[in-house]
Amino acid sequence: MKLTTAIVLCFLYVLTAKAQEIDKKENEIHDKLKIATRNLEPFSFMENGERKGFSIELWSEICKNLKMDYEWVELNSANEIIHSIEVGKSDVGVGAISVTFDRELIVDFSHPFYESGLQILVNKSDDSSGSLISILRSFISWNVIIPVIIVLIVIFIMSNLIWFFERKINPSQWPENYKPGIIESVWFTLTTMLVGGTDNKGPLGIGGRIVTIIWMIASTILISFVTATLTTTMTVNKLSSKIDGPEDLPGLKVATIKGSNTCDWLKQKNISIVQLEDITDCINQLQKNKVDAVVYDAPILQYELSKYNSDKINLVGPIFNRQYYAFPIKENDHLVQKINQILLKLHENGFIIDLRRKYFHDSY
Repeated sequence: MKLTTAIVLCFLYVLTAKAQEIDKKENEIHDKLKIATRNLEPFSFMENGERKGFSIELWSEICKNLKMDYEWVELNSANEIIHSIEVGKSDVGVGAISVTFDRELIVDFSHPFYESGLQILVNKSDDSSGSLISILRSFISWNVIIPVIIVLIVIFIMSNLIWFFERKINPSQWPENYKPGIIESVWFTLTTMLVGGTDNKGPLGIGGRIVTIIWMIASTILISFVTATLTTTMTVNKLSSKIDGPEDLPGLKVATIKGSNTCDWLKQKNISIVQLEDITDCINQLQKNKVDAVVYDAPILQYELSKYNSDKINLVGPIFNRQYYAFPIKENDHLVQKINQILLKLHENGFIIDLRRKYFHDSY
């Protein structure tokens, strides 16, 4: 009996020591967490040598509650943060990081702490869009220039053909000398195209008359072609300044941040993308009219717009493609449950609401 008791006690001692060893290792592993982040106001940014932001303050409060120490690992994009956690170079990601199906396959996520989505930033339309300068500016494009060049080339060819056939049999109207002859011929082809010909001028030879008949038919087609091109250009120009939602984006040039979740969404919709390094670059390109719109996370655009204090750019349409921000954590880490417990506590005691009021002026 004593032997059995001794064996049981030894077994319990080994189990206890093993559990203490595991706990010790876990505490050592998380003695100083490596936290991956990126600069993206107002969630994470540097100010006076100190990292600040909505997500930064929230993470700091979580660590205070859990009595954990940490150090920052600065990266350039959300995808880089996810990869860093996946390969074990970081423990947690902090910032504006959306929960997606593909990301959930390779890392775990905490409970969401912020509901987001995409929104569209555009140049504000005004009455000057119909001014003469705006209309002329819209015509300075290859869509207009190329058809005009084609018409001029056809006019030049037809003028030469008529002069060639008429110069010997009708020198009074088409001089044999090339320069004055071609001037008269161009005048004839232009008037024929615009008003159907002239009363006091016309070809006498069979060749000249055949060319003239061909030109009359061709000029009707060319006028219709040019008119349709100009009308389409003016219509597209008018429509491009009227963006009310995501359904208006196809066919336009849209700027967003390189490597972001927004890029994937725009590619799925076959929308032309200009990928830039940060949101400031995107807005600058918009203000210079090099892109038609900026699409990115709604809270980021709202925050940036408040900084610019400009009446020339504005957000349009509803928030779409709803997303949720959360903390990505390496898979099967016991930290997930602990972080979730503190997040629930901070929701309930109003800490997160106060943060929203501080950074986004939300009212509740």
